[in-house]
Order: sequence, then C-alpha cells, then structure tokens
Amino acid sequence: MELSDLKIFLAIMQEGSITRAAKKMDYVQSNLTLRVRKMEMEMGVQLFHRTPKGVLPTEKGLVFSQYAADILSKYEEAVTAIQESEHPSGPLAIGVVETVASTPPFIRALSNFQTRYPEVALSLVTGTSPLNYEKVLNRELDGAFFSGEFDLAPFQKSMDIHNKMHL
Repeated sequence: MELSDLKIFLAIMQEGSITRAAKKMDYVQSNLTLRVRKMEMEMGVQLFHRTPKGVLPTEKGLVFSQYAADILSKYEEAVTAIQESEHPSGPLAIGVVETVASTPPFIRALSNFQTRYPEVALSLVTGTSPLNYEKVLNRELDGAFFSGEFDLAPFQKSMDIHNKMHL
C-alpha cells in the first residue's frame, strides 16, 4: 500500500462517491476502483458498501479511515520537520549582558528581528560576558553579545579541546 492509496481512500470517504473523488483528484474512476479493491484484498476486509448513489464506509472502513488520516498527518509532519525552511525558524538562545539588553537600540533590533522572522523562538539569557562566553563554548547558547574586556585564558583549555574534537 502506498501513501497515494490512503489519499484516495480518504477522498472517497469525504466525497461519498468514487466518481466524485476521481474528478476531484483528476483520476479516472476505474483507477480508483481498482486501487480500493487492491487495498481491500491486501487487508482482507471490505472498506466500502457500494450503492447506486455512491459508497458508504463499512465499520472496518470507518476504523481504517482514522488510521489513514493519522498516517498521512504523521507523514506531513515528518516532511515539514526535515525540510529546510526558506526563513529562519526554531529556537534561538542568545546571551546578553543586562546593560546591552535594556538599551532602546537593542530592543528595537529584537523587535524588528521578531517581526521579520516570527517562526524563530527567541530567548534571551542575561549574564556576564564571561558567563555567556562559557555558555556559547558549551553550546548552551547559540550566540551572545559581549561588552567590555574580559580574560579568555580560563576558556583556552575548553577551546583547545573543542578544536581537537572537530579536526
């Protein structure tokens, strides 16, 4: 069974007619009929009662419709999860010192960023420049804004280990 079979099945359920589902999906009616019969043979159950006015789902067809909808939903969710977005999206953790975080230019820049990229879940973490630097090295933050000068010597060992791991 293929995903297209599930789409066909659900279209027939929605339309209540193989003919109307075929028109909606731009298929020939005989193709849909064959696909439904193939599904029924594979599963060993009848999915639809055929009537002169269309089709009605059997009890097993109703049960299967929930699974078919769930499978297609999970498939779409999986595709969305692995596709690259055209725009930045997802979580973004940025470290910032409080003196920078409270300035109007920084607040405006954040506001503009969130307006431009609403799919980014931005979180700001306040801390000192050395603390934020350490969090970036430990991959607890995606980036950070620093202010002033601070001694990088305590972090040199971490940077050396990190660089050796990525050679």
